[in-house]
Amino acid sequence: MKVFLLEFGIRFPVGVDRHDGESIPITMRTYALQGTSSMLVVDRAGQLRFSHFRRIDDIALGALLGRLLTQEQPDDMPSG
Repeated sequence: MKVFLLEFGIRFPVGVDRHDGESIPITMRTYALQGTSSMLVVDRAGQLRFSHFRRIDDIALGALLGRLLTQEQPDDMPSG
């Protein structure tokens, strides 16, 4: 993980998933994540609104977050 973070210049905190004896870590299994890097966006109500595997364009992510921040009720957000 340290090599990945250095290679891609990632400077923000990154969590490492916990294992519970299964072959796939808990969070990866819960959210059907495909690997690193994965991004999950959770709204104010705790609902998963977006899941994406691999890198996402900064502008596209900003637009998605902007829409999410202005919404009162969940609507259909695209899934990565």
